[in-house]
Amino acid sequence: MWHETAVAEATPAYQMLALEHLLLGDLRELLIEEPTPHTRKALSCVLDMLLRLLPSQFAMEEHGGYLCGVTEEFPTWYEKVEALRDEHGELYAELLGLRSELDAGDFQSSAERLQQRLADWMEHLASHEEAERSIVHIASTLDIGEGE
Repeated sequence: MWHETAVAEATPAYQMLALEHLLLGDLRELLIEEPTPHTRKALSCVLDMLLRLLPSQFAMEEHGGYLCGVTEEFPTWYEKVEALRDEHGELYAELLGLRSELDAGDFQSSAERLQQRLADWMEHLASHEEAERSIVHIASTLDIGEGE
């Protein structure tokens, strides 16, 4: 089938982004389900996969210098870029803590709080990714504008 060929030929970065997108979609769906033992098990699986994926994805983004094109063109943005890079560790540590929290205690009684914290984590990740896209977009727009 065409989609199997497309996936096999996709770059590792694209594959990681596609997998992240699917996992986050699964996580969103699980957060609105009733807290049952099945939901807990499914959440565990999704979080485990995200915990395996994120370090590789972050390492790929940082390979060769994180947003180095931006900081080479606009050295004054170094601190802003470093703050975004530092968020990689924060995002991973937050998710690891949430995964541990899922295993600790009674899921039924802590589910609502944990679901909210997972939703907040997803928002933090989305905000981080939007900030990355935004800084690259602004840098490329300024670079093009200066070239005219």
